[in-house]
Amino acid sequence: MIGPPTVLVIGAGASVPYELPTGRRLLDDAINGARELVRELPALTGLRADDVQAFLDRLRTAECDSIDAMLERHVYDERIQRAGRAVIAYTLAPYLRRTTLTAPDADWVKFVWRRMADGATTFADLRRNRLHLVTFNVDKVIELKLTKAIEALYGTAPAADVQEFVETVVVHVQGAIDHPPPHSVVTADWMATAMRDLRTIRDPAYDLTLNIVRNLLRAAHVIACLGFGHHRDNVAKLGFPEMTPVVGQTKTIHSTAVGLTEGQVPEIQRAYGAGWQLEFARADESCLDFLQNRDILQG
Repeated sequence: MIGPPTVLVIGAGASVPYELPTGRRLLDDAINGARELVRELPALTGLRADDVQAFLDRLRTAECDSIDAMLERHVYDERIQRAGRAVIAYTLAPYLRRTTLTAPDADWVKFVWRRMADGATTFADLRRNRLHLVTFNVDKVIELKLTKAIEALYGTAPAADVQEFVETVVVHVQGAIDHPPPHSVVTADWMATAMRDLRTIRDPAYDLTLNIVRNLLRAAHVIACLGFGHHRDNVAKLGFPEMTPVVGQTKTIHSTAVGLTEGQVPEIQRAYGAGWQLEFARADESCLDFLQNRDILQG
């Protein structure tokens, strides 16, 4: 079991082993699929084709790293928000259909689960794990894997209790799409639900989630980032640089470094603030390698 309060911050890079896209990949897919989006989204969502086209034109011209980056800068423009949520949901749908819960030689969620279950003879023992996964991803791969494993290992645990435990362990910063799309075609009903589930603006539920996340980080004795790009917008959502290390807990943030360059490190350090020490893995270490090679999940 994991004893010290531990927070794993999960970015899009950590979903890649499960056949899900990075933020940059999703943005490129949206731009490259602009004609299909303009053709299909109006009938599925009630959006005007002109609004979808205008959003995609703006997205292409802005040269940003993700669709979220555009939405963050237009929080009060409802047309941009609706078009953005629709584009994210529709573009993500094919990935959600085919995502796998297995990732041979890269299944870091399985590794986390095994550390959680180690020494936990009963479901009550399992609930004593002091681990939270704060994810910026909108898929539910982590919850699905944990739920299936718990139900198989602790067969007498009530389903409602298992769901409550898993939903407590996994915190979605930007909402989550609860169900994959139908196998054949994306439907208007699925799009409406998916768009509602995406949390891209500062509504009361969003602010509440950010408060929960920041409290978890303040109390954490171990903080590690998996597949997280450390974009300043997302670092700010976590509460940095205003949040400072708490004496007696930790001032170190561990992180994978796939896709990061040496030149990015100083800017990332400034995003967190001078009080924090960032320790990056090697650029060739996957999320699984990173967890296996370090004493992150402490018993």
